[in-house]
Amino acid sequence: MAQRRGGFGLGAPRLATFAASLALVLAATLSLRFHLPIGQGFVAAHRLWLAVAAYGVLALGVLLPML
Repeated sequence: MAQRRGGFGLGAPRLATFAASLALVLAATLSLRFHLPIGQGFVAAHRLWLAVAAYGVLALGVLLPML
């Protein structure tokens, strides 16, 4: 495999980071179909931003080795 010069070193996120991202995106997705009583309607009101935050957490987990 050829080595890259410069740039970000990418790695797999930790299991906890992946699980947190998965929980956020599942809550956002399931709120489309079902009424989730989590946060008194917060999930249903902000499902788009929860999905964006989930992928942001996952991206940070790939970029930062401490996550």
